[in-house]
Amino acid sequence: RPSVDVITGTIKANFPTRISFQVTSKIDSRTILGEQGAEQLLGMGDMLYMAGGGRIQRVHGPFVSDDEVERIVGHLKLQGVPEYLDAITEDDEEDDEDGASGRG
Repeated sequence: RPSVDVITGTIKANFPTRISFQVTSKIDSRTILGEQGAEQLLGMGDMLYMAGGGRIQRVHGPFVSDDEVERIVGHLKLQGVPEYLDAITEDDEEDDEDGASGRG
């Protein structure tokens, strides 16, 4: 549940673009978007998108159920042992002294 203790004014000011999926109450919608409406969404990817200008648009985001994710992962596991690319997890030469790359 969104809370003003978690989604503070500072966070809202630094993230002018917001999205909201279906919420249970008008209060939750106001916490996220600054106005009600998200409580009327249908779920399954139905969402409200608010760009920096404050105009809210109703859009449909991709939705993948937990069951579908589990079936896909199961299928991929049957394909064989994974081959990892070591270059993906290696540190860059530009890392600072303590090994942090600045990427998160």
